[in-house]
Amino acid sequence: MKSKGIVFLLLLCNMLSILMPVRVLAESFEGNMKTTSKTIVNAESMKVTDANESKEKVLTSVLTKVKKKINIPKEYINFSYYYRAASSYQNETWNLDWRKEDDGSSIRVMSDSSGNIMSYNFYNMVDEKEPKYLKNELKSKADAFILQVASNIYSKLKFNNSYYGRGRSGTYYYNYIRVEQGIPMSGQNVVVGIDISTGEVISYDNSNWNYEVSIPKKEVILSKDQAIAKLESNITMNLVYHNRYLTDSQGNTKIKAVLVYEPSISYIAIDAKTGEIYTTRSEWRNESSNDGSTADKNTSTGDGGLTKVEINKISELKNLISKEKAVELITKNKNLYLDSSKTVVTANLSESINYFNKESKRYLWNIQFTEPSTESNEYDFYSSYASATVDANTGEIVSFFTKVNEYTQSQETMAVSNTVKYQEKQCRDILEEFIKAQNKGRILKSKLTKTEILYKLPENNLKKINGGYSFTYERVNEGIVYSENNIYGSVDGVTGKITSYGYNWEESVEFESPKGIITPKQAYSNYMGLDGFQLIYELNTISTPKKMTQEARLVYNTEISPCYISPFTGKQVHYDATEYVKNGSNHLYEDIKDHKYYRSIQILVDMGMVIEGKMFNPDQAITKYELQQMVEPFIYISNENKLSGAGNITRQEAALFSIKLLDLNSLASINGIYKTGFLDEAEIAGSYLGAVALAKGLDILRGDASNRFYPASYLTRAEAADMFIKILASNR
Repeated sequence: MKSKGIVFLLLLCNMLSILMPVRVLAESFEGNMKTTSKTIVNAESMKVTDANESKEKVLTSVLTKVKKKINIPKEYINFSYYYRAASSYQNETWNLDWRKEDDGSSIRVMSDSSGNIMSYNFYNMVDEKEPKYLKNELKSKADAFILQVASNIYSKLKFNNSYYGRGRSGTYYYNYIRVEQGIPMSGQNVVVGIDISTGEVISYDNSNWNYEVSIPKKEVILSKDQAIAKLESNITMNLVYHNRYLTDSQGNTKIKAVLVYEPSISYIAIDAKTGEIYTTRSEWRNESSNDGSTADKNTSTGDGGLTKVEINKISELKNLISKEKAVELITKNKNLYLDSSKTVVTANLSESINYFNKESKRYLWNIQFTEPSTESNEYDFYSSYASATVDANTGEIVSFFTKVNEYTQSQETMAVSNTVKYQEKQCRDILEEFIKAQNKGRILKSKLTKTEILYKLPENNLKKINGGYSFTYERVNEGIVYSENNIYGSVDGVTGKITSYGYNWEESVEFESPKGIITPKQAYSNYMGLDGFQLIYELNTISTPKKMTQEARLVYNTEISPCYISPFTGKQVHYDATEYVKNGSNHLYEDIKDHKYYRSIQILVDMGMVIEGKMFNPDQAITKYELQQMVEPFIYISNENKLSGAGNITRQEAALFSIKLLDLNSLASINGIYKTGFLDEAEIAGSYLGAVALAKGLDILRGDASNRFYPASYLTRAEAADMFIKILASNR
């Protein structure tokens, strides 16, 4: 037994690098839980002690309780687990794993020591089938599963929403929220996942559920309107620009700067009883705070075998500044922090590619300055270095960075701290003077939005003084901040030298006009009227050096997502100002209920495909653009497989498109081997025959009752929906 114990200990040590809990008990079970030699490894001390017999009793109890709630089929004969001990920040958990021998299918359960199931996952490795269930057909299964595995909390749950999730298999997720005294509780959810093809429950999660927390009595003094009024002075609705990327039919992408209102603070809550305002749900106590064109073909000219493109590239280099000149622009600039020890210089020249303005050409010198290596310091991971980027066309300094001396590690710390000569205003003036010399046009279109302390130095061992500052200037258009474009830099307070500098800037941006926008006050009113600002119980996490606990409090809070308001419509929008459609909302069409392809259409709607309006118009011809929009959220379409043009798509074109999505085009293109059996096969163009035959064989596109395919007829919206469901089935 002693030798077995040593071998087992070695295995456990190897497992630590994989499992990584603070304390781990690892053991394999076979058959009817035979008694084996057990050890506990404390990863902090690596001392090994005999396991307490009570752990065996706890696991026996956990397994018994779990298997009463979840049926484990007999073919799942391989069982293993690992145990994560309780710490100051989490309760102990048991992770149980059952597997089939033949195909690797598995059932995994995480439970606490009381047998409360925290998560369940069923991984079925058999081939998936086509999506066939509607979302509303499976909710009762989600209800029944919760009652089965968590009857002790079932009465505290309220169904919130359902949505489709992509991944290895299509899944409907049913989300339930915890309710206490008739009030929802933030972050205390149960989510059940059900396979869209099989109708089986494949996941369950309530791992954030706090069973021990005490719920305070429902005492509401402030009304919702009073809370909104009181918070108004704490929330500013800022009008800002965000990026939206627009791609045309030729695949060219451009940036449009679009306007949104966003709150100045993402989370804020007000106590429903006391009126106290909270700006965080995480608290530390007894801890110190820390602050292109195709016209020019790539053909040989006969001049040394060089192509026109290559020759054009060479000609672009004629007017560039030399490496020596680029280095000199850095070393001779008295504003930059660059000490004399950095004598090793390397540089490379690269072409800067602007994907949004292909006509714009720019070359950059990328320069690195380092100290020479010495034999006595072979592994110097902390050697001093600096880097810079210089525009090879204009000589403009595009960016600069250097590692600041570690004054705080020096024996002369006190002397250094007494030599801090440059305060915030002086550092800012130094940086702005430098930027105006290098980047005047851009700094004039920007404003200072952020100032941060670069580092601190101790003084008299009692307090710390600021050793330098960093600044961020964000681009503005008509007085409105455009944060995606900015200029930044930092200045050392001891030397007054610039330690970093750079900018992010896109010249070819189309700015949306702020003309006709609503006021910030109206935006605030609309924002606070969205789903998410409500009376709830929330958990405040309190951390100390020794433990972490949670307390519940009754508040009005702003759990609003997305948190952006259109300045033109006042509606809730995404980050890029596109209209937000509530996740899980059911879109109902009035003209599909009795249609032949009703289920295919409704399944796609349940999966999140929506064509705006009350009517789906199932028998209307679908355009190539609409078909591509239907497919893209679910299947990646490479550039060569994308549909070109904006017109309708014929049935034979749709067959080829579907075969390309399944990566079967090379097979379909083989000539002389395909027969479709359709009566109108002669009407199918030769280049589409293989695709139509494969589409028929895979049951993606069918003929009519008379066995005709009608290859030149346009594909309808309903046929497209059914075709896409079949593609999903074949693609898994």
